[in-house]
Parts: sequence; C-alpha cells; structure tokens
Amino acid sequence: MKLRYIISLLAAILLWSCSDDDVTTVDNPYVKFTKVGTDVELSDYEVECFPVTAMIDVNANVDWRLECDADWVELSNFSGTPIDPDVEYQQVHIKLSINENTGDQPRKANIRLTGGGQTSVLTLTQLSEKDSSGTMTAAAVVNDIVAGWNMGNTLDAQGDWFDADNIVAWETCWGQPLATREMIHAFKEKGFNAIRVPVTWWGHLDSNGNVKEPWMARVEEVVNYVLDEGMYCIINVHHDTGTPGVGEAGWLCANPSNRDFILDRYSKLWHQIATRFADYDSKLIFGAFNEILDSRTNWDSTDDVNYEFVSELAQTFVDVVRYTGGHNVWRCLTIPTYAATHNAHSLEAWSLPDDPTPRRIIAEVHMYSPWQFAGDSEDMSATEFTAAGRKEVDEIINRVATRFINQGIPVIFGELGAANKDNPDQRMAYADYVISHAKARGIKCLWWMGLLDRQNVSWYEPDLTDTIINAANK
Repeated sequence: MKLRYIISLLAAILLWSCSDDDVTTVDNPYVKFTKVGTDVELSDYEVECFPVTAMIDVNANVDWRLECDADWVELSNFSGTPIDPDVEYQQVHIKLSINENTGDQPRKANIRLTGGGQTSVLTLTQLSEKDSSGTMTAAAVVNDIVAGWNMGNTLDAQGDWFDADNIVAWETCWGQPLATREMIHAFKEKGFNAIRVPVTWWGHLDSNGNVKEPWMARVEEVVNYVLDEGMYCIINVHHDTGTPGVGEAGWLCANPSNRDFILDRYSKLWHQIATRFADYDSKLIFGAFNEILDSRTNWDSTDDVNYEFVSELAQTFVDVVRYTGGHNVWRCLTIPTYAATHNAHSLEAWSLPDDPTPRRIIAEVHMYSPWQFAGDSEDMSATEFTAAGRKEVDEIINRVATRFINQGIPVIFGELGAANKDNPDQRMAYADYVISHAKARGIKCLWWMGLLDRQNVSWYEPDLTDTIINAANK
C-alpha cells in the first residue's frame, strides 16, 4: 500500500510540475500571429515614430502566452486559451500601445508567442523621426506640433465687388485687418507653434493662369512672419475649392468631366507656388487643397469616380511639388479627405499618393462635430457639449486614428472649432476634450480663427486660448 501511494504521489507531482505545453492533447498544436481579421501570418510589423495603438491577432489551438522584451510596448493580453481547438483562425485581438520614438534611430521589439511546445516571434520595428536624408519626416513634424491656429478670413478672403489687384481690399474684405508680425508673435508667446495660412488664388491669376507678383509677394511676406517666429506654417489652395460663390470660387472641384482644364490649371498653380518657396526649410508645409467638393457640392460623400479624381489631384500635387526640386524634394505635404470630412466612406476613399520621398505625407481632416453644438449655421441652437457629444467625438477620433495613425500615416485636424453661442464654459470643455483626446491618439489640432482681437492684438478669448494650450500639453 505504501509503495502504491508513493508511486501515485510521484505521478501527481510530475503532472503538476509539467507546463501546460507538455500535457496538451492537441495533435497539431500551433501558435501564430496574423493580421487582424485574416489568416495572413505576421512575422514583422512596422510602425511610425508617433504614439500608435495597433492591433494584431493571436491564432492558437492551445493555451498561449505572450512576452515582450521592450518597455515601450504595452500589450492588452498576456495569455489565453483557444476559442475552438478544432477550428483554425479564430483570432484573439491583441492591442499594442506603442510610445513615441524620439530617438535618432529606429528601434525594435520582439513579441514572443508560445504554447503547445510551439513558438512564434513578431519583430516590431518603430521608425525614427528622421530618415537617411537627415530631414524631419511627416510623423516627426506632426509630433513636434503642439497647438495650431488658422489665420482665416484673411489671405483666403475673396470678393468680386472691388478690384482684385487691390491687395489691401482683398485681404480685408471679410472684416479682418491686414496680417502683421505682431499677431503671429502673440500666438508664439502663448505657446502655439503652428499657423495655417489659408490662401485663395483665383482672383490673382492672369488669363494664362499665372499668379500675379504682388499677390505672391504678399503671401510670401505673411509666410515669413510665421517662419521668423520659428513656427510651422501651412499654406494651401483654399476657396478655389468648396462652394461656388463669388468669382471663380469652387473652380477646383471633384469634377472629372472637366478634368483637362482643372488638372492643367491646378498643376500650373502649384508649380508656381512650389518654385517660389523651393528654398524654404521643413517648417513650411504645403496643403494640396481645402474642403474639395464635387460639382453638386455634396459635403458628406460623393461618387466613386469623384473620389478617384480627388486622388488624381492629390497625386498631381505631389508630382508637381517634387519636380520643382530644392527643399521641395523632402517637404511635408498635407492632403485632406474629400470635403475634409471624417465619415467612414470618405476616409476609406482617401488614398496615399505615390511619393519618391517616403514618409512625407500628412492626412488632413476637419473637426466641427457634433455639428449641432459646434456648427455655426443659424439653426445650430445646441449650446451644451453633452455626454452624447463626447461619445460622437470619441468615435470620430477612433475612426480617424484607425484609418491613418494605425496605418502609419500622420494626420491633423487642420481645422477645429466650436461656434460662439454665448457658452464659453461649454466651448472650453469642448476644446479641452477634443484636443487632449486627439493628442492621446497622435492627432494634432489647429483651431479655426477667433481667440485674438487682431485689430488690437489682444486676447478677447483668453480663457479659451489657455484651455487650448493646456489641453495640447497634457
């Protein structure tokens, strides 16, 4: 009896001391990393230098474990059991939370998956802020942006009730004073480090599509105001796109039936802009267009053929800028979605142009949601930033980050704002929530207008201004 007891005890101890892998009863155990929702195996995964929340899948028909050898990667799961050992590719989603890489070199992490006596290793590579050229990539530029502001209703203002060659009349026709260095310096002193300067060009083109020198010189003068402060400056083609109104506003639209005219004029315009600024450094960014619409001025979405034409315009933009040489070879370029909207269809329709200089494209989306609260139409009477509004913001940020950040494409909210409805506390709550939550997903924000009394160069919305800066630094 005593011998039988000892044998039984030894057997129990042996079973207890064995790992789960040793006692598996699965005939053909496997543990694999795959792309999310697919059976495509992963052994290497590359991400940009900005903070990334990425998803991968674990496929296993045995109990499994995960280990990572880098403290800059956080895993959402470390172990699990098979969903059904008899069915392949029943994935368990694993979230990777990856910190920003501020170093000069790429870095690697190894994520080890074990189970059933099998092992798979995923090598995660996070790129550095600079490439072999030694210049800043788009991701590095977006990382470096803290908070931005739009100098709207100025160089983008437009009218047909005066002589367009009167630069002062053009720049002030929408009620803003002429731009000055003092305005830009005020934003610099507050903690902003990016200014978007929208520019409308149609009123300053001659019959051959040449930009008149006085206008080009004025645009360059304002650009220098920004760059002389050490800030990033974004210039674009603004009300040449959008809703037709005065003059030739809206000539640049997603209308492939007018393809030859639009492409010819657009190419010539960007060739002139890019040539003028070819020697400017990486603090100057070019924006392809603004809120480009189709010929029916649909704001939410459009037909596939129109999406394709927007992609063709974006490719033309990249080709022309790179062709002009100088610093334009590696200059960062922003490309908005159709109408700069964030709905799922338009996000998916956005395509990354072929670029001879990789990692220099920034996607751009505009953020005035929830519209009932943030919009400025007369019937937009909602004055409270509610829980439902916060939920909508969360969904938008997640959708934009998943489409771009998780795919290695930096993205900005090139315009962000909430109309003033005599609700300062709610607007501050909105600014704080959107900017801080966007930043947490790697998206930087540029506020649309307001904040500064430009006539007197004094802050007429100081609390909102401080809220924006504080949220951007969280």
